[in-house]
Formats: sequence, C-alpha cells, structure tokens
Amino acid sequence: MKTIFWLLIALLASCSKESPKEKLAPLPKPPQDPMTIRVALEENVEWGYYQFILDGQHRGLEIDLLKHIDTQSPYTIQFTEKPWKRAMKSALNGNIDILISATSSPKRDHYYDYTDKIYEINQVLYYDTRRYPDGFSFMNQDQLGAYKIGSILGYNIDAIRFPISHSGFRSLSDMAQAIEKGHIDFGVGYLELENYNKHMPKPFSHVAIPNHPPLHCHWLIAKDNPRKADILSELNLGLKKLKTSGQYATLEAVYTGHTSPHDRD
Repeated sequence: MKTIFWLLIALLASCSKESPKEKLAPLPKPPQDPMTIRVALEENVEWGYYQFILDGQHRGLEIDLLKHIDTQSPYTIQFTEKPWKRAMKSALNGNIDILISATSSPKRDHYYDYTDKIYEINQVLYYDTRRYPDGFSFMNQDQLGAYKIGSILGYNIDAIRFPISHSGFRSLSDMAQAIEKGHIDFGVGYLELENYNKHMPKPFSHVAIPNHPPLHCHWLIAKDNPRKADILSELNLGLKKLKTSGQYATLEAVYTGHTSPHDRD
C-alpha cells in the first residue's frame, strides 16, 4: 500500500512540473514612421553659432533651420542626443537618419551622402604670440612639417597634408594649454567657430593653412538608408527655400550680431 502511495505522489509531482519554456524569438523592431526624420545632436557640442548648448538646450542656426523646415514639410523632425562617434554608427545601423554640422571627407564619402552645402568654415593654425611674436607666413604645407601640431579628437583633418603629431585633444581648452606649455607649436581650429566661442587665450593668433580651401558643411545621411533620396530631396528643398526667401540670412543675423552665446537672452 505504501508503495502505491509513493508512486502516486511521484506521478503527481511529475505532472505539476512546468514544461521547459520555449525560447522566444526577439520581438521585431517597430516599423520606422516613413514621415519622420530622426536627427542626432551631438552631446556637449560647441560648433560656433551653428550648434551649441545653452541652459541645457541645443541651440544654434542649424537647429533653427531644421525647425523651420519642420513647419513647412510633410515630414516631422525628431531630435535625439548622442556622442558624435555613436551617432555616426547609429546612422549606418539605421537607428537615426541625419547628423548635422558635418564636413565631407574621402573616408566619410564611402559610407555617407550629404545635403547641399549649408555653409563653409576655414581651418587655421592657432599659436601663442608670446612664443612666436614675429608671427608666420607659410607658402606651402611642406613647411609645416618642422613643427609639432595638434588637433581635436574627431575633427576632420583628412584634407591636411602635413603631419599631425597630437590628434587626441578632447577640447579646445586642452589644446590651448598644450600650446601655452610648449608641448605643441600649433593647434588646428576652425576660424568661424573660434571667433564665436572664444576659447583661445588673448595672446593667441592664427595663420592660414596654405593651399587649403574652406570645408563645406552639410547634413549627413548613410548611403544605404532606404529613404535617403526622399530625405535629401526634402531637406535640400527646405534649405533652398530658406536661402532664396532671405529667411536663412534673417536667422543667421540673430547670432552674428553677438560675440558669444552667453551674450544672448
């Protein structure tokens, strides 16, 4: 009798055990709204008056341009904040559509396409006049090979034909300190951006890079983005309307009348 009892207990226990759970396939990503353009804004950005952060908010001419396009376009502009390198990868992975404040380069051209030119900026070399009071005038880039030159991490230096000995500075302030201490002789910077941001100490000056044309700035999109043609067409149309109507100049004048973002309300 006891044997029958324990057999019944074992049978009940085996029936009460949960069967192994089937491995569930991951849920598919929700489809992207075809009428939304996802725009990445760089964290802690200081890109002159074109894009900066004030009181915790992204501001600047490029933000204003996108917001105006949003009001006139059937598309909805959706902003998200990401570090620059992660945003570049997100564009390739299809998680965002557009990066702003982007310059073209041979390396980027393999993977990305661009809107029409929005504006252009000039790369120059900053130096400490206390170390070099007589200044400089270079005829060609080969002459720069005798100097130690630094650049900001992430800056587009693909078109520069002289060696960059220090390319990992995290900020203009760090690079300026390296110039002051004599660790480097020059620092590559963008003239229009520095004229607005004013990170370089007052004793600093700059010299033009010979035979080095301005860099064109665009909005960037991955080549394999399936909506690339439609998005570029819509953004280029919006930019053209803003420029031909004079609205672009009006928006830009809001910033060019001030010397610093902190001078603005």
